[in-house]
Amino acid sequence: MSPQVHRSSEISGAAREPTTDMAINGEGNHVAELNPGFYELGRNHQRRGRGVTINEKLSKLRARGIPLDLHFPQQFGKVCGRHASVFKSEVTVCIRQDAPLRVMKWKDMDNAFPGTTAAIWNFLRDKFPEISVGDKGYVMAQVERQYNVRRSRLHTTYRTTKRRPSDVAPEDWQWLIENLWTDEKFKKRSETNSRNRGQ
Repeated sequence: MSPQVHRSSEISGAAREPTTDMAINGEGNHVAELNPGFYELGRNHQRRGRGVTINEKLSKLRARGIPLDLHFPQQFGKVCGRHASVFKSEVTVCIRQDAPLRVMKWKDMDNAFPGTTAAIWNFLRDKFPEISVGDKGYVMAQVERQYNVRRSRLHTTYRTTKRRPSDVAPEDWQWLIENLWTDEKFKKRSETNSRNRGQ
């Protein structure tokens, strides 16, 4: 007869803690313990989140000498290819490290922080020799999309937890709260977008 799995709390006279699973044979004898401490995890420990993207995959691919499959078809207007996710992850890292948060819109970036978009473009060109000067419009459109996604996620974090993420400087967080997220135009646009998404 195959062993049956029972919670130790279901076994009469069990001498073990009720935080383990046990396999019991047909005669009621303890055969094996499965997933020790699994139920303990939920009670006393909090799981770690994914953390921020650091894009280790790119350096591993480069170390192995694998050429990246990246292209920007005009009909899609965004990065495509087998390694598109690696490119997008690097854009995310670049935005988090180099793109200032203290602007109302991406289009204001060069007025508020001159040279920022050029620096981001040069950084990505150095990291990805596969992209050409002709791809610049598509690359920077991808950067803008991911910049907006980052700020949207920060806004969601603010609305739900009010806690500043560790990768955002306190003065940047305060600026976003006082200038962007309390702006009437931003609020109206945010509400309209939420309605359009059905949220």
